[in-house]
Parts: sequence; C-alpha cells; structure tokens
Amino acid sequence: MMLIRAAIVLLSALASVPAQALGDPCAKLAGLRARPPVWEVRDADTKIILLPSINALPMNTDWRSKSVEAAIRSADGLLLDSPASLEEMNAGYSKHAFSSGLPPLKDRVRAELKSVIAEMAAHSYLQMQRLAQMKTWALAITLTSSAGNVCKPGPTWILQDEFHRGHRAVDALQSSDEVFGDFNNLSEGAQRKMLEDVLLKAGQDQLSELIKPWASGNIEQAAKAAQRQIGDSPELLAMLDLERTRLGTALEREMANPGTKLAVLGALYFTGPYSVIEHLKSRGHKARRIQ
Repeated sequence: MMLIRAAIVLLSALASVPAQALGDPCAKLAGLRARPPVWEVRDADTKIILLPSINALPMNTDWRSKSVEAAIRSADGLLLDSPASLEEMNAGYSKHAFSSGLPPLKDRVRAELKSVIAEMAAHSYLQMQRLAQMKTWALAITLTSSAGNVCKPGPTWILQDEFHRGHRAVDALQSSDEVFGDFNNLSEGAQRKMLEDVLLKAGQDQLSELIKPWASGNIEQAAKAAQRQIGDSPELLAMLDLERTRLGTALEREMANPGTKLAVLGALYFTGPYSVIEHLKSRGHKARRIQ
C-alpha cells in the first residue's frame, strides 16, 4: 500500500508523466530478488493464502518464488482489499472526493509549505481548477501519485489480470464506497495533516524505504514505511484499524466457503493488534507463515 491501492487505481503513476530514470529508485533496484512474507490459513475444507502487496515494483523484479507460484496455481479465486473494477472505483471516488466552495489550495497548508504545494500542483497531470475542487484527502493522494517513476505495477495488478485471463474469480473484500468513505470521514484537520505529511516528504526516496523491507520479508518495516507515506494522525491510525478489522471480518467469512483463495492485500493490513492475521487467529483459525 503506497497510500491505499484504491487510490492508486485512479491516480497511479501509470497515468502521470514519467520521470527520468536517472535517480529513480525503481531504476536503481531493477532486477531485485523479492521474497515477501506469505501466510496460509486453513481448516478442513478451506485454505486462504495471504500475500502482502505493494503497488509498484522495480523492473524485472523476481517476486514469484516457488511458494508464491504454488499459491497462484492452486487458487480458485483472488481476493483484493478494494475493487479491481475501474468503473466501481470511479463511482466511489467521484461520490466522495469532490466538493464546491473549498478553500484555495494554498490556504489548506501552513505558510512554509505553500511553495511546495504550488510546485507539486504545477507538476500534476490534472488542471489546477480540478485540484482545487478536491477535498484535502483526495488532494494528498493525487499529489503523491503524480510523482512519475519507471516502476512497474505491483503484484496486485499483475495477479488480477492473470486471474481474469484465466477466468478465475476476482473479488473485493471492501467496496469502493467503504474505502473512499473512510477518507471522507476524516476531519478536515486530519486531512490537512495528511496533506502536510505528503508535502514534507516531497522529493524523498520513499519507494526504496517500502520496497526493500517488503522484498526481504520484513513486513513490520514495510508497513512502517507505508505508514510514513500517509502520516500518523490519531484519526488516520483509527481509520486503518477500522479497515484492518473490516478486512479480517471479510476473510473470516471467506473461511466458511470451501476451496482455495489467494488474498493479496496492502502491507499495512498485516501489522498491529488489528492485523488481518491477528484477527483470524483471534477467531480460532490457525495461520502459518510459509515464506
């Protein structure tokens, strides 16, 4: 999760102006060997294999180990933390992200960050008028996603295309209305803190901080890096715990359905006392790390 996969569906670097490869972390890390953590949860007739995902990978990343490849081949369907359908995501985003009569962009941040937001807005692939109509949380996501790079799509993108081509089910554990509604329920103060955290990190190599620990199997460090990208206001942390619980509950329901599923969720959902793994354990399911 760079911010949240749902936001990247709409606003990823795939839609922005590519940056020069020189200095780009995804160029520097090309050919990376990645062995992210993988868990298996099972009962008598159901198995769910859980793979934490990130939204962008260096070119030619080797992330499909024998364990991951076996999980992909054995799965009847794919479970995602948010809908794969662009139409559904657009509907949820349009419903929550825009409003009239919002304060100007420069008035939504403290004085020392006014020049930063102006520069990032100038480099966005969206017109200034459209940016000004965005609620502050949506603005934060957009400005983050507008930083071009030479990354390739992460495992989620690759797998959802692969499962669709193979005519295997792809289902979401949350609706787009839930995902964007969570952001929309943040107070304006929490949204501005989120935006300021994005602006303060402008120009920093946040991708390497996320990719390297994920590739080494260190989910705690990967999650911390993902958290740094979006900030740590109390409201935002509470929102993430709400999402972890929602996803854990959805996975628990899936355990009642016989068969094998591959669940590919953002790295942030796998840490803390409300993590999807801890949720399943607390409901009596055995979770075993297999990579």
